[in-house]
Formats: sequence, C-alpha cells, structure tokens
Amino acid sequence: YVKDTHRRPRKNVHVHYGLSLFPLYKGTAFRASLRVCNTGLDRFPHTIQGNIDSGATDHFMPASYRGIAHTPVQQGIKVGCANGSFMRAIATDILALPQLPNNARSCHKFNDISIPLISVPKLCEAGCTVDFQHDMVTINNKQGTTLVTGHWDPYRYLYMIDIPTRTPAPTLVK
Repeated sequence: YVKDTHRRPRKNVHVHYGLSLFPLYKGTAFRASLRVCNTGLDRFPHTIQGNIDSGATDHFMPASYRGIAHTPVQQGIKVGCANGSFMRAIATDILALPQLPNNARSCHKFNDISIPLISVPKLCEAGCTVDFQHDMVTINNKQGTTLVTGHWDPYRYLYMIDIPTRTPAPTLVK
C-alpha cells in the first residue's frame, strides 16, 4: 500500500511493501527467471548519451563503451584537455551506428571520459552535415537523408544523441 503523509510536495510519499511481494519467485525459480530475463535483455542494444561536439578532433568514448570492434592499444593517441592536462587513449573501437559512413565510425577510448564526444569535424570530413536547431540536432548524409537525430539537453546545455553500446545479437530460431 502507499501511504501519502503529505499532499505537497510529492517527495514525501512513502511506499511500503507487504512481506510476500513476489510469493512465486523464490530460490531456483527466482534465479531461473532472472537468467531468462537477462538473456532476453542481452539481445537488444543498450544506449548511452553522447555529446555532439564541434571542438572534438575525433570521437572520444569512455573506456566502458563496447562498440563493434574493441581493440586495446599500447600507445594510444594523446589528447589535450580544456583544463591543460593530457589523457592517453587505452583502446579504439567502431561506433555501433551502422547508418554513419564507415570512415566516420572509428573512435578512441579513454579512462578519463564520462560523456562520449562525437566529433562534428569528423562527421563533416566523411561527407555528413550536422544541423543544430533550437531543441534538436540532425546528422544528414550527402543526399540530405537524416541518419541520426538528437536533442538539446537543458540540464547539461549540450546536444545529445543516443549511441548503442553494442549491436543486437541474432535471434536463433529452433
């Protein structure tokens, strides 16, 4: 049951659960259902939010990103940061955005990055155009077809796009 002690503000709502919330899911049945659920979830891509950055010289991703071709590197590129420090790439990968041209999909991965940076110059060099509008951003190919759309994030003051962290696994039919 939900006990609402105050009408306003809503952050004061208290939720209490009974003792037997899921009486059917105990022991091995519970573990088996979680396994089935996780197997199903692993077949679909997960996404992260990446910033469309006109100042980035290449696509820069967090080390945790898993695209199509993760490749560790011994001496990755060295990149200067806005605060004057430097960081070195630990791997390269291919963005899981198959709609982009192949020469616009490679990226470098860093331990020191939390928000992915998608390079406008790299997209333009690959023949794409990037159109910033009031509340959205679009990446188009040479023919004007929209490849990727994103949105303006008012909390971060950044234009963001969804980037899949991996491609979906093929479904096996028996």
